[in-house]
Amino acid sequence: ATLSHFSGPGSQSAVARLEEKVNSYHDTLLENISSVISGVEADTQDAIHAIQQVGNRVEEVETSVKAAVEQQLAEIIGRLKGLETTADENTRRIEHVDDRH
Repeated sequence: ATLSHFSGPGSQSAVARLEEKVNSYHDTLLENISSVISGVEADTQDAIHAIQQVGNRVEEVETSVKAAVEQQLAEIIGRLKGLETTADENTRRIEHVDDRH
């Protein structure tokens, strides 16, 4: 049936009421879709913010670990240089003792 099949008294107002209901459902559907989209956008922004915070924290940890490793390497190098100096001194002492014999 098409709208042309609706004829007779009251059919105009019935069609108008039907169009009104369809328009109302359409408006409600658009509002609901818009609301869902807004919610998804907000959730996406929250997720982006959380990811940025994680990225910032990773950079902080990376910087901290790098500094700690550099400090430990400097300490190890210092100890090795100290051992090298001690070994050189011991070698000189042994050579000195050998020269006396």
